Amino acid sequence: SHVGRALSKRENSSISPKSIVGRLKLVAKHMRIGRQEDAHEFLRLLVDAFQRSLLHGIDPKIDRRIQETTLAHQIFGGYLQSQVKCSRCSHESNTFEPLLDLSLDIQAGSTIAKALRSFTRPEMLTKDNRYKCEKCSKLVEATKQMTVYRLPRTLTLQLKRFSSFGGGKISRHVEFPLSLSMKGYVSANSPERGPYEYSLYAVLVHSGGSCRSGHYYSFVKSSAGVWYELNDSSVRQVSERTVLGQTAYLLFYERCPGKGDSRSATKPVEKPAAELRATTNGHGRDIPSAKPLNGQKPADNDYGKPVATASDDMEALLEKKLRLAEPT
Repeated sequence: SHVGRALSKRENSSISPKSIVGRLKLVAKHMRIGRQEDAHEFLRLLVDAFQRSLLHGIDPKIDRRIQETTLAHQIFGGYLQSQVKCSRCSHESNTFEPLLDLSLDIQAGSTIAKALRSFTRPEMLTKDNRYKCEKCSKLVEATKQMTVYRLPRTLTLQLKRFSSFGGGKISRHVEFPLSLSMKGYVSANSPERGPYEYSLYAVLVHSGGSCRSGHYYSFVKSSAGVWYELNDSSVRQVSERTVLGQTAYLLFYERCPGKGDSRSATKPVEKPAAELRATTNGHGRDIPSAKPLNGQKPADNDYGKPVATASDDMEALLEKKLRLAEPT
């Protein structure tokens, strides 16, 4: 397997990702080998393919909230909350949506902290954008705010460097920290009680003047805390200072363990997918019935048992089950 070969290679060596490239069509039919593609788009499509493989054999009508308990969502998933507050009666309307990454506008921000503050800054709804309050039953002025209701185990940040029109690129450096606290961006009504701290472990960089051309390379921190630059066949050790000086496109942060938890801030779940498939209609008997999320509040605890767990064989999921993920 690709992961097995990567872990067994001697220091300062590289391997060809043929097992991944050779299955590119299983991840994204429209992508072509040798053609410029967007790394963030590929990441999202790869996670989606991972999700499809995890749900293979599960009743396709299973509730959306149950689907969001797979290993893919355990690693990358959280929830965003959009809150609209009536300025007349203070009634709050909250809607929720799954979070797999955050795309941050860097037009006016020189730091990640400023970009996150901009993302969560309240917006006034006035004039033609007035909101129809459920309680007042009329159009009123209101404030709208996006916050993080549930924090993910792995926080992926995309810096919006490319223009939607014209393909231009924002090339300036945006400051990002080795340690990031998300406490100030969490919903006031969130069940989160910490930890809120994240540690940077990977940075992806785009080199080039536009989205239509260029080159991607990355910086990754090893389990020993040593940073390496991975640039095609070149692998070299670099300093933290070098990493922090990059014009990052994607940032990957790992949630720091809570007090007394040496593994992860998110409690692992136990039940494998096979047990769920063995029960009626692919549902676990201990999974409660649930209405479709459709913006409704996610439960403060897990929705029953997951359809795939962190104890499942990661290699099997990535190397074998990916074949089942071909889009229809």
